[in-house]
Amino acid sequence: MGSIAFLVLSGPYTFQGTHTMVQLALAALEKGHVVKGIFFFVDGVYNVKKGIKVEQGMLDIPAELKKLRDKGVPISVCSACADYRGIKSEDTIDGAELSGLATFSEYFEAADKVVVLGM
Repeated sequence: MGSIAFLVLSGPYTFQGTHTMVQLALAALEKGHVVKGIFFFVDGVYNVKKGIKVEQGMLDIPAELKKLRDKGVPISVCSACADYRGIKSEDTIDGAELSGLATFSEYFEAADKVVVLGM
């Protein structure tokens, strides 16, 4: 089977990037593929912020990311992007790791395909 990595650039509930990424990642895992990691960059860092308001009928982003993390998918957040937006490590959901672009480059190099979602 193949491997995939994700780069998410858009914030939660702005567009459907995060929703699409979650659905693709879960489907890939179900089919036996490996998800090398998810890297949140630019405004995508808001997806891992604790306290995201989840409206009834909307995708519960923190719960979906927890599902992926529980399946062994690394979740990384650009530390510089988070810092510029006032997001500290303690502000992020459990399992999200602040890291640099080197982490994304590791995902990129290890994956057969990279999917970029955002504006």
